[in-house]
Amino acid sequence: MTAADDRHADNHASGFFRRHPIGTIVLVLLTLLISLPVVVYLHGRMRLAAVTARIRAAGQPLTWEEVLAVLPTIPDEQNMAVQIDKYATPIRICVNATSGRGEDLPLLGIRRSPAPGLRLDPGGIETSKQLLETNAPNVEGLMAAAELSEGQYPPPFDLDSHGVPALNDHVLTLHRFAVKTLCLKALVEANLNQANPAHTTLVALTRLDRALAKSPTLVAVLTRYACASVIGETAIRCVALADLSDMQLQNLQRQFEELEGNLSPAWAFRSEVGYNESSWERLADSQGGKPVFLLLSYDRALTLELMSRAADAAELPIQQAVAEIRNVGQERDGLPFYYPLTRIAISSPAHVAEAWTRAVAELRIARTTVAIKRFHLAHGRWPDRLDELVPEFMDRIPVDPSDGQPLRYTLTDTGLEIRSSTISCDWRFSDPSLDNPTTQPSASQPASASTDAFSGNNGPSAVSYIRRPDVADVRTLPRKI
Repeated sequence: MTAADDRHADNHASGFFRRHPIGTIVLVLLTLLISLPVVVYLHGRMRLAAVTARIRAAGQPLTWEEVLAVLPTIPDEQNMAVQIDKYATPIRICVNATSGRGEDLPLLGIRRSPAPGLRLDPGGIETSKQLLETNAPNVEGLMAAAELSEGQYPPPFDLDSHGVPALNDHVLTLHRFAVKTLCLKALVEANLNQANPAHTTLVALTRLDRALAKSPTLVAVLTRYACASVIGETAIRCVALADLSDMQLQNLQRQFEELEGNLSPAWAFRSEVGYNESSWERLADSQGGKPVFLLLSYDRALTLELMSRAADAAELPIQQAVAEIRNVGQERDGLPFYYPLTRIAISSPAHVAEAWTRAVAELRIARTTVAIKRFHLAHGRWPDRLDELVPEFMDRIPVDPSDGQPLRYTLTDTGLEIRSSTISCDWRFSDPSLDNPTTQPSASQPASASTDAFSGNNGPSAVSYIRRPDVADVRTLPRKI
């Protein structure tokens, strides 16, 4: 082709563009419309491959099937979770037949919202004793279940043929109910000054957590955090009510420390990675590979990356972990509209971080309260500073998981207070000498702000005002949880 021919072709093309400007614009837009999804898809596949390779290299499960393969196979008779289901179900049926709601238990001052004051109604105490006596074999069955070394609930999530999650929260509800039942048992025993049974029940409460420790999904983790908060509050009240020996108190400290050390949500985040990845695959398969799902490859890669980052962060020390998980949550919340499935697939990581922080703070306050009680037994006085507990009663002063500062402690003529930035435990005595916690509490004790232990709401709250109650003071039992 000659130079003249080339010029003729260029003139012809430019002439077409001049003669048909609208057609030219339409042609360009169609070209972009066709090429842009291809570019997005290819970029998304490349990012997905990179994230997947990192997870594989770390040896972490990537699919729901791989998550389930990691879970142990435990015979029913040795499975703590199966035994909890076996014994908690008839108790719940009994309570449901009595109150009309299977979740109602008269927990001697503990409600869904922890409230100050430990006011015991003689009628409430009697109702609680009758409930426990009526269900004595099943309550003892729960105690025996806590002695088992392993527990594993079936996965709370089931995937249907379309990959749509079906939440089976039956086992989690029963677990919470079992914890509430043993809380009731511990408080009744402590109120009756049955020291040894109260201690045994508190130890059993902390052990029940093992049944949820590797249950996949964040739903199980949030259930654990709710239960840990109630366990911590119950323990504080029982320490004040029951005359426990130093050895029993030391055993409780060790149980709380072990429970706190197993509360990381790392495994649940990794399980969510596998759950989400399998959901993506099933959704794509059910749609026959429609283009819309091909275009969501980047969305899928982003979901996988954010959840993996949250899982990695959860293995760090709690204060650093919470900061990193919050960053992931902020990224998720700030995603633009064209990442719809990522926003849906990822539950708020910040909510999990806050619930984890609160549960750890409750347990650290409970452990510190036990140490203070041991100090009082040994020295006949209350410590002026938490430093006095180290090293005889604690290796070190626990820190507030929210800000990394040591727990705050105040001793006054009327009581003592242990607090973090979000929770406070007030131990009030009517006797200025602080040596007689048996006097009845003031009926005019003002209420403090409360927090729902089973919803993860945040904010300052009074875990309890602790004192040995006088039944003549009672006003408000049975309370419901």
